[in-house]
Amino acid sequence: MPTYSEITAQIADQWIEALENAEKVAAAVSEQGRRLAESLPQPTPVKLDGFEKFTDIASANLPSATEIVNANFDLASRVLAAQRNSALRLIENITAVTKTASKESADA
Repeated sequence: MPTYSEITAQIADQWIEALENAEKVAAAVSEQGRRLAESLPQPTPVKLDGFEKFTDIASANLPSATEIVNANFDLASRVLAAQRNSALRLIENITAVTKTASKESADA
């Protein structure tokens, strides 16, 4: 009979495999979209007064997509680590209280 750790490892493997398959599908769809876009006639750009200045200022102050992904995964990692540590401390405290209560009832 598999252990709990083995079962969770199998689940993780399945999730990772599903994610990898989804990435392959997304890449294929993206490539098809790129080909379609290249085959369409290109529109004539519309120039709006002042808009270029606005987009330059806005884009200079916005993080890149890579920065956003990295920052959010760093945040998630920190939160998960804190939750894990909290859960382990809770288990330790409950175990200590249970041992004390068991000892006291045995002594009574």
